[in-house]
Amino acid sequence: MKDAQRYAKKALQLDPFNFDAEMMTIDLKAKSLTDLVQGYAKALPKATKHMEEEGYFDDENIGHFWGILGTRPYMRLRGQYVQALTDCGMLGRAREECRDLLRLCEGDNMGMRYRLMHIYAYFEEEEAALALHKQFDSYDETEMLFPLSILYYKKEDYRKATQYLRRLNRANKDLRRFLKIVSDGDAESLEGLNIDGAYRPGTIEEIFVEVRDNNFLFAGIDPYFEWAYKQVKKFK
Repeated sequence: MKDAQRYAKKALQLDPFNFDAEMMTIDLKAKSLTDLVQGYAKALPKATKHMEEEGYFDDENIGHFWGILGTRPYMRLRGQYVQALTDCGMLGRAREECRDLLRLCEGDNMGMRYRLMHIYAYFEEEEAALALHKQFDSYDETEMLFPLSILYYKKEDYRKATQYLRRLNRANKDLRRFLKIVSDGDAESLEGLNIDGAYRPGTIEEIFVEVRDNNFLFAGIDPYFEWAYKQVKKFK
């Protein structure tokens, strides 16, 4: 770790705007999740000012970040800030950051729409959630449909919750298997899915990663899982 800190510090000395080295420095220095949030919050104004001075925030570039190679380290820095905010339960701030990252990168190469959808479901923001889904062509993606079903369940709209659950069941072949495992309290079956990085879309692996990365929404909703499993068993 000391070597990594030394190399990151040296990289910043050579280039004060090496945002990847900045991220490494923040991560290595932090002793808590709050330290991470504070470290990123301190680094971002300087980073944003530099990007503005370099002309990246000109009108013709807004919406196309990440497609411009020079913006990627900056976007990674902000993406890590979103993760730190989420881990600290600062979901209102994470929501603001996700929205702004989607403004900068309309194609959403970083997948911020998925985090934002789970935050909308957490806050039960129906209109915002539907607008976000429409913005990305209302595709039947696990990470969009699952939180939408939960959102409507939380609003006691069981008809719409079931509609999205049905779409999710068609999009992910392992939904019923996952719900059975959760309903049975068979945690050991999920522990075997130690996924790091890649996973197969439309499988239980995808659901596992989604639940793990958005635990703020899925924690404490066992009644939803029980209800959803009963519904899915009725689907043909």
